[in-house]
Amino acid sequence: GQSSVQPPSQLLGNVHDIDQLISDYRISELVVAPEPEERIRLLELVGLCEEVSDKVSIRLHPDLSELYMGKVTLTDLAGLPLVETPERWRSGFYLAFKRIADIVVSLLGLIVLLIPGLVIALWIKIEGTLWPNTQGPIFFEQSRLGRRKKPFRLLKFRTMIHQAEVESGPVMARDDDPRITRVGRILRRTGLDELPQLWNVLRGEMSLVGPRPERPEFAGRFLEQEPVYALRFRIRPGLTGLAQIHGHYDSSVASKLRYDLVYLANITPLMDAKILFRTLHVILTGKKLK
Repeated sequence: GQSSVQPPSQLLGNVHDIDQLISDYRISELVVAPEPEERIRLLELVGLCEEVSDKVSIRLHPDLSELYMGKVTLTDLAGLPLVETPERWRSGFYLAFKRIADIVVSLLGLIVLLIPGLVIALWIKIEGTLWPNTQGPIFFEQSRLGRRKKPFRLLKFRTMIHQAEVESGPVMARDDDPRITRVGRILRRTGLDELPQLWNVLRGEMSLVGPRPERPEFAGRFLEQEPVYALRFRIRPGLTGLAQIHGHYDSSVASKLRYDLVYLANITPLMDAKILFRTLHVILTGKKLK
C-alpha cells in the first residue's frame, strides 16, 4: 500500500495482526492469496479490514474456478491476475448522484404523502381512544447506526404499544409479536410505517435504497457472528433494499446479509430504481414488506 513508512522485508505477522498492520503502515491496498481451505475466511478478513479503515482496497488472487467462471474483473500486479473488490460506493460521482436523487425524491415524497400521513396519524390516535392499552405518541423514534456507524434517531409511525421494551429490554420484533397494535399490523404489512423515514433521508442520515439501519444493541452481536457485516456501514442505510423485497421479515442475519452484499457488489442507479419500483409495487398491492 501507499505509505511514507517503509515496511521491513520480512514477515510482519499473520492474519490476526492485520488490523494493527493496517494502522501501523497506513496500508491502502491489500493483496490476498489464500489457500483453498482458507478461502472460507476471506469475507472474515474483508470485514476485519473494514472495521479498521474504509480506505483499504482489497485484491484477491483468484483460483482456477473463479478464473474459468468469467465473473471477475482482472487487474495486473507483478504479473499476477488479481480480482478487485467492488468499490462503486467510493465513486464521488455516484455518491453525489445518489444523494441528489435522495433529496429530490424524499422532498417530493414528503409533500405528496402529507395527506395520507395525516390520515395514518389520525388512525393511530383513534385506535388509542378505542383501545386504551394502545395509547401513545404517533411517531416512534429509535437509535440506529448509519454510515461509518454514526448513530442517528430513526423515525417511524408507532406500530407497537407505547414503551414496549420497558420490561423485556431490546428484542427483535416477530410477525406474531403481541406488542403490535391493530393499526400497526396493517402499517407493517404494507410498509407504510416506514414513510416518516423520508425525513431521515432528506437530512442525509439515510438513503432511499441501501441496507436497513440496525440498532446498536444488535449490531455488535451481528458483527461477532459475521465480521463481514461491517461492510454494510460503508454506505448510508436505506429506506428499502434487496433484503426487504426478496427476503422474509424474520430472516436470519446471514440471509439478509447475503442480499446486502449482492447490493454492494452491484450497486448502480438502475438497481436502485428497480428496488424502489418493487417496493412501490409491494405497498400498492398490500403485500408484506420484508
